[in-house]
Amino acid sequence: STPRSALTNLNIGRAIGGFGVGITSSVIPSYISESSPSHLRGRLTGMYQLFTVFGIASSFWVNYGLLRHFGDDPDRPQLWQIAFGIQMIPGCLLLYFIASQYESPRWLAEQGRFEEARHVVAYIRGVDANNAGVQEEIQAIKKDVQGRGKLSIREQAKEATSSRKMLYRCSIPVILMAFQQLTGINAVNYYSPAIFKELGLGGASAGLLGTGIYGIVKIIATVIALVLGVEQWGRKAMLVWGGLGQAACMLFIGGYLAFHGDGGLTVMSYFAILTLYLYIISFSFGWSVAPWPAMAEAVPNHLRSLTIALGMMANWFFNILISKITPLLLNSIPWGTFVIFGITTLGAVAWAMLLFPETGGYAIEDIHKLFDDVVKQSLHDNRWLLQRPPVRKPSEPEDEEVAAGRG
Repeated sequence: STPRSALTNLNIGRAIGGFGVGITSSVIPSYISESSPSHLRGRLTGMYQLFTVFGIASSFWVNYGLLRHFGDDPDRPQLWQIAFGIQMIPGCLLLYFIASQYESPRWLAEQGRFEEARHVVAYIRGVDANNAGVQEEIQAIKKDVQGRGKLSIREQAKEATSSRKMLYRCSIPVILMAFQQLTGINAVNYYSPAIFKELGLGGASAGLLGTGIYGIVKIIATVIALVLGVEQWGRKAMLVWGGLGQAACMLFIGGYLAFHGDGGLTVMSYFAILTLYLYIISFSFGWSVAPWPAMAEAVPNHLRSLTIALGMMANWFFNILISKITPLLLNSIPWGTFVIFGITTLGAVAWAMLLFPETGGYAIEDIHKLFDDVVKQSLHDNRWLLQRPPVRKPSEPEDEEVAAGRG
């Protein structure tokens, strides 16, 4: 084939791949949140982010290995053929394993298949289908879907804008995904070699530290956050404290570049490089993992597919926006780039404190009560910023905790 036709085929393949990524990125968080027990929902939904950072880190090491083995001659077809071939492995694994999985119990309930939903809940919980906790959960799901038929996209949009409370709940995925990108994480992901060069570290070391080791640190920090953070400390505390850590790191790097950004490698340069690693650790404990369960939990069951899709659209939109403006900012005002991201992160922290209640640990069908007075409930839940929230079992009544937020 000619180079032009080969490029056309490549673009068509990338478009098809992008379509698939768009679908899976919207469906997977919804599927996990609808299937998970409430006391594990945050950790399981947050694993979506773990495998995302694992994939990003793996892509660097795959490319690094190919370049080491085959060299950087662009005429060596193995460089791109092997890389593209490896990308097929995750998709094939997904197709193989998803074939044996059940539909989520809440989706089954929306279709009126309550008996199947009961067996799926029992299977996921590892108990008998006649277990009292299973029966209680199915009754709650029945009550939530009662009187609701299948909604078209237009009907879902109308329902999502039917009241201020509903509109705000349905906007939360968009808000979370926008703030996640506006903290500057993908500016660091995409342009880390250039950022390390600004901090005084250039050449091959910048690429290795900026992408390879940086990716490994992200994986380790994300695993620790999932194991020790998202269920134990809740979504709100992670968004606030992780965000404050990110903002402090961004503002420090901005200040360093403003007063010491001469490109030389000094003691302060090493401290700034360390701060960049502290930033990714803060991100892993903040706006990396927590937004995924938070956005899936906050929205109504019957509008989750629409709202999660809108959230992922916002994620990709701001991802593209950040990727386009970051090189312009780095070329014109390197120090200002980090100050801007630091300030937007502080805005995200303020939103989490004032307008986002703690959603962890509640049955999905009960979460709507948290938004009756969202400001009052959010301020009430700020007490969990300095202490661990209660561990709620799926079968325990939870209305008392919600009622307390109303005063």
